[in-house]
Amino acid sequence: MLKKQDTKINIALILVYLAIVIFGLMALYSANSAETPGSIFESRFYKQLAWVIISITLGVLLIFLVKPFDLFSDTPILYLVFLVLTLGVAVFGFAVHGAKSWIRIAGFSIQPSEFLKYATALYFARIVALKKDSVTNLGTMILAFIPVVLAMGAIILQGDMGTALVFLSFLIPAYRFGLINSYTAIYVILYGVFFFVSLRYPASIVVHLILGIIYIISMLTVEQKFKKQILLSLVITPIAVHFFNVLGGVIFPVYLAIPIGLILGTIIFLIIIYAKTTNILTYLLIFGLGSMLFAIVVISPKLYSTLQPHQKQRIEYFIHPKSLENISSAEQGVGYNIVQAQLSISAGGIKGRGYLKGTHNKLKYVPAKDTDYIFCTVAEELGFIGNLVLFTLFTLLFVIIINIAEKQQSVFSQVYAYSVVGILFFHYGINIGSTLGLLPVIGIPLPFFSYGGSATMSFTLMLATVLMLDNYRNVHIEDIF
Repeated sequence: MLKKQDTKINIALILVYLAIVIFGLMALYSANSAETPGSIFESRFYKQLAWVIISITLGVLLIFLVKPFDLFSDTPILYLVFLVLTLGVAVFGFAVHGAKSWIRIAGFSIQPSEFLKYATALYFARIVALKKDSVTNLGTMILAFIPVVLAMGAIILQGDMGTALVFLSFLIPAYRFGLINSYTAIYVILYGVFFFVSLRYPASIVVHLILGIIYIISMLTVEQKFKKQILLSLVITPIAVHFFNVLGGVIFPVYLAIPIGLILGTIIFLIIIYAKTTNILTYLLIFGLGSMLFAIVVISPKLYSTLQPHQKQRIEYFIHPKSLENISSAEQGVGYNIVQAQLSISAGGIKGRGYLKGTHNKLKYVPAKDTDYIFCTVAEELGFIGNLVLFTLFTLLFVIIINIAEKQQSVFSQVYAYSVVGILFFHYGINIGSTLGLLPVIGIPLPFFSYGGSATMSFTLMLATVLMLDNYRNVHIEDIF
């Protein structure tokens, strides 16, 4: 029988959580202080307050009533339920800002994809825990990321690219526990960068050469004794792919361009290395990883055409911010939003204008002032000092969760805690980075600050689960299963 350990609930995590929640409610109240709702039930502040109370109540019940063994064994069912709900919303839900992510229940709008993050974190941790003896195997990595990829796919079907990108945060626990190594992490980052850049720019021999140079540098640091073979293969690969891409549509259909180019490159590559090494599978893997970079450059412009207008505008503004400066606010969209957000932040200075005294938010210059851009309210009214407090609170939150994770004997508890850190960090970093113009705007909430009951409840349940698992820190939960 699984017994609770003689450990105390982590008071530090609870205090930091409450401090962030109260700070968030204060910011939300200020952001909506100029509004005149018809009743208390129409006020976003009071709605959020109700969600906070409900979330804390559910969190307390989870800590004291739910056992880790039951949670561990029921995780697949929990994941399946929210995955099906998310897919159902993609068909039957209603759209908000172009994303069909919401359903209405008893007058409340619910976003199942927020709870899918929580369920995915549990399922990801469960798979890694059950495969802890073979965690470095490729098969384990693929198996662990299947629920992550399925969740991303379901959310992409809703048109919510921002929420889908948050699932990349699972690379953090994957790296921490050895599912991916440093070189794989580098490749993932390179793929992301190349995909984003090539969304806007067409494939060209210049881009291929740039990719080739980066790929050569990275690979030469790994395989020192086969420099000439790798160099030759890297010269052949982009030329072959580009050559057949150019001929595509003339001699044969375009969709055959990349496969034929890669096949030709592979044949020549094998001829080059065959006499030098018998470890062909290793070099085929290296060749495949490099070829993916070149394929991305060709494929991503086609995907760009499928994005919604506001998503294209966000990418366009991030790459060419000057291109939208002379367009009217009605046409400029996201460019106008970011400019106003930055003006609001800069107006705060060191000490800020004072609580409830922000003008940019009150006069509605800043759009989505209580959701995507709520950071502007803090920056304008409380200034750099307020931003520093916000930064300190979130940093403490991350450090405390990591500290809890490192004390766990259970791999399941460790991986789950790191998954929670990854999800919260992505939300925090991307939301503030987008507001400052350092990252493209993808429209995800700032945890416990942005208005939204689903997100608030999901984040609270994530932290409550960390606390519950910490009460059994000396138990190898996965070994009892």
